[in-house]
Amino acid sequence: MKKRCAFLLCVTLILCISWTTVGTTALAAPEIAAEAAATAEVETGRILFSKNGDKQLPMASTTKIMTAILAVESGRLDEVVTIPQEAAGVEGSSIYLKAGEKFTLEHLVYGLMLRSGNDAAEAIAIFLAGDVPSFVKQMNAKAQEIGALHTQFQNPHGLPADQHYTTANDLARIAAYGMRNQTFATIVGTKTMTMEPQGAGERRTIQNKNKLLWNLEGGIGIKTGYTKAAGKCLVGAVENDTARVVSVVLNDQSMWDDSILWLNTSLSQLKKTDILSVGTVAGHVPVAGAVDQDVQVEAVTTDSFSFALMESEKEKIDIHYDLYTGVQAPVAQGDPLGTCTITFDGQIIYQGDVVANQSIKADTWGDRLRKVIDGWIMLAS
Repeated sequence: MKKRCAFLLCVTLILCISWTTVGTTALAAPEIAAEAAATAEVETGRILFSKNGDKQLPMASTTKIMTAILAVESGRLDEVVTIPQEAAGVEGSSIYLKAGEKFTLEHLVYGLMLRSGNDAAEAIAIFLAGDVPSFVKQMNAKAQEIGALHTQFQNPHGLPADQHYTTANDLARIAAYGMRNQTFATIVGTKTMTMEPQGAGERRTIQNKNKLLWNLEGGIGIKTGYTKAAGKCLVGAVENDTARVVSVVLNDQSMWDDSILWLNTSLSQLKKTDILSVGTVAGHVPVAGAVDQDVQVEAVTTDSFSFALMESEKEKIDIHYDLYTGVQAPVAQGDPLGTCTITFDGQIIYQGDVVANQSIKADTWGDRLRKVIDGWIMLAS
């Protein structure tokens, strides 16, 4: 099918959608003891609830979320890492790596995230970047890319350091970003695994420190943290049939209970909402060269689409159609006539085709001859 014109007709609709959700007002987040806290929806990374969300605070071993993200995204998880002397005996939480032992990078990431191995963090950093300072530069660059603009890393493990900080909102965005990677999500959701050395070395069976995996229905991650400077910190995650949500609590003596409370509250507020149906009429496109003059073809959507929303967020949905200004006959049912784009608060959450809902025949030489003959007959009669 040929386009008659290269230009597009842009049609933006802010529709009164027939919502399938119930209720009228989203609940406020319950009070918790955390110095700072936030929850975010995983697929968009948007902040749902926040308490002192932009306050800069130390984050202890939740730092390792970024270390794991860079390791997973390196594409080198199956490569073998020889533990350097610098990583053996790093202070604090450890999986007791010895210099010269060999493990795959993937197994070190498990040791990093399940048992919070500071030695694993150091080994990963040196393996991927050559030295810790170079790796830290990568961590900070990734934070900027994700949109964690108020975060600064100085090491890959979270031991106290000047100017090593994040915010609850930033850390929620980082965690949501990580959970969109299936490999990362699988690692942080693993309860127990065995680290197998490559050659000589100690076999280690490790259990995840994150109690949410056992104590929270739908709990799927992510990372604990504690230092005297940072207090108790926890990044959690939960899922149900509607959505996935991450939470952050920083400096919180009741981190388990508070995380569960905020995760469940956030998840309960997100409702699966039908936004688009198959066969929704997007508009009509003029057809040139058809048997019938001045004909238009109906343009319809090809997909249904639902999205997890809080009641207060519905007004942030826009549906935008880009339709061709005209097409040339013949048109077959299902031929593309443009696109449908759905945005949430300006962020694209869906794109799909808009197609012809019926076929339109072209005006052939025979059709034109018959019209002439029919005209003569009518005049003669």
